[in-house]
Amino acid sequence: MSPDKVILYDYFASNCAWRVRTVLQWKNIPYETVTVDLVKGEQKTPEFLKINPYGAVPVLYIDGQYITQSIAICEYLEETRPENPIYPNNLTQRARVREIVEIINSYLVPLQNPTTAKKACSDPNEQRAWSLEFFYKGFVALERLVAKSSGRYTVGDTVTFADMCLVPQVWRAKRLKPDFTQFPTICRLYEELLELNAFRLAHAANHPHCPADIKADACLAIKSD
Repeated sequence: MSPDKVILYDYFASNCAWRVRTVLQWKNIPYETVTVDLVKGEQKTPEFLKINPYGAVPVLYIDGQYITQSIAICEYLEETRPENPIYPNNLTQRARVREIVEIINSYLVPLQNPTTAKKACSDPNEQRAWSLEFFYKGFVALERLVAKSSGRYTVGDTVTFADMCLVPQVWRAKRLKPDFTQFPTICRLYEELLELNAFRLAHAANHPHCPADIKADACLAIKSD
């Protein structure tokens, strides 16, 4: 494969792949998409496991190598392609970005994942209740953090990696139908960020392999349907 190619192994609804799409769009890095259908289990095929033994998306082929794990991918993009940075120069703000990213990546993503809920309980109503418990705990903490750190965006007045992680997590939480009125700062940030072209292009509803029925229902707003 040509080392000049940039290929993202992706799934439209994956939070982690979504944040990589946003960084690629933000940094104006042209790339090709290879969809790995997580529902069909394509991430577990021998072919895919050769490039990511963990069996998950995203995987980015860039500079002649495969890189796995979204945080590692995005930091590699930041360090090798520093134009349109995603981390602030101010060290305190940089720590705030990482703080928010860590809550989303390490707490909210795995505990709001439908697969995790299914392992915890079999009844769909119990699964929703189980996921909502973790949603509220995580979003209450996030709301308090971003109420202090935000300006126009999540940390100050410049777009950062915290924003790239926040948007997909908010959208994915819609399936739980929570009361978003408790999180006014998060809601404001979400709406503000979706005014930016890179964020709209990276959105699940604009993914080339987003199913038509989901695309039709995947409104950008977080207000209840």
